[in-house]
Amino acid sequence: MNLTLADIRNALAERDGNRSFLMARRDEVRLSDDGRLVTSGGRHALSDKSRVWLARQAGIPVHFFRELSADLQAVLFNRLFPLSASARELPDELRVSLQGEVVVGFSGGQFPLLSNLKVLEAALDTAPPGLKENENAFEVGHFELNGRFGLSLVSRDLSAEPRVGDVVRAGIDIDHSDAGERGTQISSYFLRLVCRNGMLARVCEHGEALRVRRGGPESHESVLNRIRHLAGLAWTDLSGGLRLLRVLSQETVDDPEAVLEKIIRDHGLAPSRKFLRQLLQALSQDELGNGGTLYDALNAISRVETHSASRPLAWRRCLLFASGEILRERFERCPQCRSILRRHRT
Repeated sequence: MNLTLADIRNALAERDGNRSFLMARRDEVRLSDDGRLVTSGGRHALSDKSRVWLARQAGIPVHFFRELSADLQAVLFNRLFPLSASARELPDELRVSLQGEVVVGFSGGQFPLLSNLKVLEAALDTAPPGLKENENAFEVGHFELNGRFGLSLVSRDLSAEPRVGDVVRAGIDIDHSDAGERGTQISSYFLRLVCRNGMLARVCEHGEALRVRRGGPESHESVLNRIRHLAGLAWTDLSGGLRLLRVLSQETVDDPEAVLEKIIRDHGLAPSRKFLRQLLQALSQDELGNGGTLYDALNAISRVETHSASRPLAWRRCLLFASGEILRERFERCPQCRSILRRHRT
C-alpha cells in the first residue's frame, strides 16, 4: 500500500468535514415507501450498513429484509420496530450519523463522539520518540474508511527478522466508529513483509482487556486521554512481541493440525474440516516454506485471513487476533482475554 500518513490525514479530514448528526426520537423513526429514513429532521437515504442495523433492531432477518422491495420493507419495519425497540431497551433518543445526505450509523446520544482525525492524533501522541515527528518512518499496512475507520501503521524502526529474509514490522492498529456504534479499539500490530500478512495482539492491563468504551456524561478530552493511554500500552508491547516471534520460529510442533485447531477453538471459532484444510494448505503455501514451528502456524492463520477478503470483517479480525494469540504462550496469561499481560509496564 503506497498511502502515506499525510494521505491518511487528508482522507480523515475530508470525511470529518462531510459528517453531521441529527437527533431523532425512537418513536418517530420510520421508513418511507421509497426506502428512506423518516424523522422530524427530514428524509434521508440509508447506507446498506445502516439499513441492516435497522432490520436487526426490528428483529427482522437481514437476508429476508434485503430481498423485499422498499415499500414492503417499510410496512414490515414500521410495524415491528416500535415493539422490538422497546424490548431491546434502545435509548429514547437516537443520534443519527450522516455522511453528506446519507445515513451511515446510529448510536445513543449520551456520550461524546470523536472525529477520526482526533483519534489518529491521540494514538500517535504516545508513539516512541522520533516516530511521530518523522512521518516517513510509518508504513500503512491497512486502511479502511467505509462505515468505520480502520488503520494499521507499522514502522521500519520497529522490526525483527525471525528467520533469514523474513522481516516483520510492528506498530498499532486502530478500529474506530465515528458514528459511536462501538468502542474504539487499539491493538499492537505486526506485519510480515514477505506476504503482507498481519497479526493483532490485544492490550491488557491489570488483568483486563482494554477497549475505549464511551458511556455517560464525559468530555471529549477525557475519552481522548483514554485512547492515548491505550495506544501507549500498545506501543510498549511491540518490542516484547518482536522478540517473541524469534522464539516462536525456533519452537517446533509435532502435530500442526492439532495446534491450529486448538488455537482457533480457544479464540471462539468452530473449525470445520474445510477450514482446517485451508489452514494446513496455507502452511504449505508459505513464500519461505514451512519450518514446522509455532511461527509457521501463526503465519498460516494470518494468511487465511489475508486471502478471505469476501468474508465478514468481524470474522477476519477474529483470525488476526487468533494469530496474535500465539504470542501469549510465552507470557503470563490474562484471565479475561488470554493475551499478553504485563503487570509492570515501562
